[in-house]
Amino acid sequence: MIATSLLTPTPPARTTDPAVSAFFKGASAPAKRTLGKLAAIDLDGTLLGPDHRPSPENIAAVARLQQRGITVVIASGRHFDAIAPIATQLDSVDWYVCSQGAEVTHANRQTVLERQYMTRDDVELALAMGDQLGLISLVQVTEGTVTDAPSNPMLAYHDRINGKSAYQIPRAQILDRQVYKVLWIGEPDRIAGLRHLSEITSLPMQALHTERGIFELMPHTVTKANGLSRLATHLGLGASDVVAFGDGENDIAMFKWAGASYAMFHGHPNALAAAKLISPSGHPASALARAIDSYLAQ
Repeated sequence: MIATSLLTPTPPARTTDPAVSAFFKGASAPAKRTLGKLAAIDLDGTLLGPDHRPSPENIAAVARLQQRGITVVIASGRHFDAIAPIATQLDSVDWYVCSQGAEVTHANRQTVLERQYMTRDDVELALAMGDQLGLISLVQVTEGTVTDAPSNPMLAYHDRINGKSAYQIPRAQILDRQVYKVLWIGEPDRIAGLRHLSEITSLPMQALHTERGIFELMPHTVTKANGLSRLATHLGLGASDVVAFGDGENDIAMFKWAGASYAMFHGHPNALAAAKLISPSGHPASALARAIDSYLAQ
């Protein structure tokens, strides 16, 4: 006769999921962090890669945010006219924070929540100082970007980055417009040193080095954070409902304001220091996609 113990298999050792074990011990399992309801995405260096275009990976990742019920807003230093052609490559992006936050608008531009302008005196001062420094000045007005400078390689550099050419009009007409901000264009090394000049630090306006050859002047109250705050209030949301993605010093304010923030790994050191998290490394063109996937996986 064969022994019964040989016919009955030995039961496998039982394992218990740590979360289940914690439940029966009266402890709570670690909770998964709730995702935000609004995602603010910068353009240059974030959604857009080194070729100034959104990569297929980034476009697909933005769609994954939307599939999770998260509203996407573009937050950029670009003018509305330079944002719209890019935003329309994405699905259902209805809100733009434009010109560093000077304008907060619906994509149809019929519903405008915010417009902040420089004073005429500050515009005159910025243009005169640009002339004194030997820099080319461009001006963002409600209708677009304008300049009184003749065509030259520096203007072409701006147009290539911006994806939209500036209109040439006389300075007297520029001063009659409502101005969001003034941009100075010059050689990168020259632009990089501007922030240390006493005449710049003493200006009664905000000064930002935004691209290698671009320096911007605008009111102190104009930031992406303030623009996003205005939009969030309109949508019935708070800072804790917002996640921000960016790469530059002009993103620092929104990084600090938003409940969650990701700097692209290749971004400005000050932006990396200000953001709560940094995108995984890899190709810069898909850094946003990796940051979004990291956020959705939390």
